[in-house]
Amino acid sequence: MATRYPGDSMTHASPTIDYWHHKIHEGNFFYYNELLTAMTTTKEYTIHTANTPNKWTHFVYLVGSNAECNIKIYEGATVSSAGEQCTVLNRNRNCDNVSDTLIYGAPVITANGTLIDEHQLGNDGVGIFNDVGGSSSEDHELILKYNTIYYILITAAAQVSCDINVKFNWYEQENSVYYEND
Repeated sequence: MATRYPGDSMTHASPTIDYWHHKIHEGNFFYYNELLTAMTTTKEYTIHTANTPNKWTHFVYLVGSNAECNIKIYEGATVSSAGEQCTVLNRNRNCDNVSDTLIYGAPVITANGTLIDEHQLGNDGVGIFNDVGGSSSEDHELILKYNTIYYILITAAAQVSCDINVKFNWYEQENSVYYEND
């Protein structure tokens, strides 16, 4: 009887996937995408994290633009109106798990909160998208505080019309150890 090896039948190597990929297979990886065309002013979003001390949102964003714009992320924003809830999708299309982290567009902000990230995208002169952020968790991941509102402000440069592609990716992790904020 032949011995069976897990993984590749030729080399017997064990296949591995990174943790983010694992979360997709598990059905706990979510995303929101939006293409903004001919934007000339601002686009605002808020991210509302779960009100559970041991559930953390591991968040990565990518913003691409074909013209000059500025991206700011604030933590601890205050809103008088959440705005319109955005449609969040599960990356595993065979799974109906839903995210406890919610995204809203067009919120009414009463206090920005603390600026935690800012990037300026410039025009490269040939119409190719410049971008900031990325999909690699090691380089761009933010672990968001639970029960917190994050405010994302994207502003087109004065007198400039730009096409912007916004991508938010995250998974939610239940942690056995968490840090209590006093």
